Amino acid sequence: MRRATRLLPLLLLCLAAVVGYLYQERRTAQRQAAPAAPRPLPPGLSAAASNWEWSYSEGRPCPKTSVRARSFRQVQEPSRFELEDVELRLYEPDCSQMSRITCWHAEFDVASGVLYSDGEVDVQLGLPADGAAPERHFHIRSTGVTLDSKTGKVTTERAAAFRFDGGEGRCVGASYDPSVRELHLRAEAEVSWQSAPGEPVLTVRAGEMLYKERDAAILLLPWSQLERGPMRIEGGPAIVWLEEGTLRRVEAREARGRDLREGRVLEYAAGQVFTHWKRGRIERVEAERRARLLSRDGRSQTAVAADRLELTFRAVGAYEELDSVVARGRAIVELHAPARGEPAPDKRMLESESIRLAMRPGGREIERIETEAPGKLTLWPASPAERRRTLTGHRIRMLYGRDNHLQALEAEAASTHSEPPQLAGRTPTPSSARTWSRRLRADFDPRTQTLDSILQEGEFRYEEGERRASAERATMDARQEQIVLEGGARFWDALGLVSAQRITLDQRIGDVVAEGQVTAARLPDSKKGERAAGLLAHDQTFQARADRMVATERHRVVRYEGHATIWQGVNRIRGERIEIDRRNRTLEARGDVVAQFAEAPSGPDGPKRPSLIVVQARGLRYAEATGVAEFTGGIRLLRAGTLVTADRLLAHFAEAAGGSRLDRADAEGAVEIVRAETHRLRRASAEHAAYEAPAQKIVLWGGDPVFTDSLRGAVRGRQLTWFPDDDRLLVEGAEQRPAVSRVRTN
Repeated sequence: MRRATRLLPLLLLCLAAVVGYLYQERRTAQRQAAPAAPRPLPPGLSAAASNWEWSYSEGRPCPKTSVRARSFRQVQEPSRFELEDVELRLYEPDCSQMSRITCWHAEFDVASGVLYSDGEVDVQLGLPADGAAPERHFHIRSTGVTLDSKTGKVTTERAAAFRFDGGEGRCVGASYDPSVRELHLRAEAEVSWQSAPGEPVLTVRAGEMLYKERDAAILLLPWSQLERGPMRIEGGPAIVWLEEGTLRRVEAREARGRDLREGRVLEYAAGQVFTHWKRGRIERVEAERRARLLSRDGRSQTAVAADRLELTFRAVGAYEELDSVVARGRAIVELHAPARGEPAPDKRMLESESIRLAMRPGGREIERIETEAPGKLTLWPASPAERRRTLTGHRIRMLYGRDNHLQALEAEAASTHSEPPQLAGRTPTPSSARTWSRRLRADFDPRTQTLDSILQEGEFRYEEGERRASAERATMDARQEQIVLEGGARFWDALGLVSAQRITLDQRIGDVVAEGQVTAARLPDSKKGERAAGLLAHDQTFQARADRMVATERHRVVRYEGHATIWQGVNRIRGERIEIDRRNRTLEARGDVVAQFAEAPSGPDGPKRPSLIVVQARGLRYAEATGVAEFTGGIRLLRAGTLVTADRLLAHFAEAAGGSRLDRADAEGAVEIVRAETHRLRRASAEHAAYEAPAQKIVLWGGDPVFTDSLRGAVRGRQLTWFPDDDRLLVEGAEQRPAVSRVRTN
């Protein structure tokens, strides 16, 4: 027992040694199996990791913001993350689309949720959230980019460049807010589109741009500029509307456009300009508020002004050309065309509430201009020797040839106003002329561009001073300044009226030519102190009829031709040609002249029914100064059954109540007087004879006068005085030869 007691400490010591050995072996094995201890973190870092991810969802089925980085380090003070090879995703609320931002290095502030990258950053907008290939792409590259992870807003103050389908752009300073899907280009913004390879590039510039992705619109502030090839539009604030990622419409305030091409300048401007595009090409321009357009080349110039303008374009090759222009609301079109090669061109101004201009292929020459409402056209000539003309009508149409040469103009319900040429010293000064008709067509000289002729049809009317005219149809020769009236033509002034099948008016000198069934009437035009009676009395209405009439010297000289007849009261003259010269107070008639007039009364009160005298001759000349009408050639005078034949007849007229009356008639050359009654014939002959109407007697002398009475025989004498109405005869013998009488007894 005592021996066992001595061995117990030894056993305990051995056991302790074994346990210690086993512990050391186990500890050595554990040390060998344990991983190596990590290095200590650099001063200031609290954590570091690789392939780091972070997201922020706010309870949505998809993250609002997610961040991935290949390398992650957490800085203790201030609390922020340093990330490398970063990808950040910003998801739309409906989780259908996202924006992806990638960069090599970024810093993330945990407290504020702001990520910042000083290096290059790539931003892709509008990507499908499921990773499918995007229908359109929009990439932005910049440096110094800041991201707010809570709002998803991306911002940079530095220069940025971006690319999208068919285009690219640049700016200084930009931001993108995914919550409203708006991209803001803050300064020096420029965007360029190209609809297809080889097509001209469309460039949009502005002080700043705001792209509203949801609205498919771009705001341009505070100024804007669009440029495509030779076309440029610039102005104040503007809105660019997109359709499926391409330009569709641009609205600009206080804008102006310019197109410079092949020697032609096209400019337009307005308070508001709308441009419409299709597949990168301009289709239409609408300009409102003080809208104006100017097109000019080396030959002509066209200016348009209106409340609203609409320009349409057609695609030709790589560019567009002007197809038409529509001006509405107080529209004015001014055209300056070269005339005769002079420096000063003709000027034409068209005014209406609505005007349309159609261009020829090529877009530089006008094909036609027409109003879509009542309009007014004014033609200012380059030369003062030409008239200034104004045309108004319900519809006015101007037709053009090559080189913008006006060929013709047409109008409905037309009226014209023609002002006389402004020539110094021209007397008398012509009056302005006005016309009216249902339809009008004017033709222009293709070489000189001056008015050639005007045709007006349908109830034509004309007015110039006191002169008036009407017809169914009128043609004006602008060079000769003549108007031809046809179809029920009538012309009148303050003193007279002419109607015929055709009337020609000379606007320069006032001549009138009437042809075909001419009838004319002239009112009394006597003045105080003038002779009131004669072959044609000035105090009575004068009328005429002929195949043709020519009036010259402002209607003071009038010639009637072809079956001409003039009359005044009972006085009447007929002949193949009758000419009245009111300037010299003369009248001439030629060719089978027949004159009828009343004789002067025989007593103080005169006979109740004065006798009519008819004279036939080959010619007649009357001078008012003498009151004598001279008839020549084959004279035949008829009065109350009495016939007088002679070679020459002088008829003297005197004033009498009721107008002109024959006072005396002198016949010369083989005078023969025959009076035939029932069962009785009286005849007288002499070289000369005189008939005195008041005394109702005939005096014959010269050439051995003889008087023969079928009942009483023959009488000869030096002078015979015969009273035909009283059946008396006075015979005066010669000094050396007594009168000879032979009287029948049975």
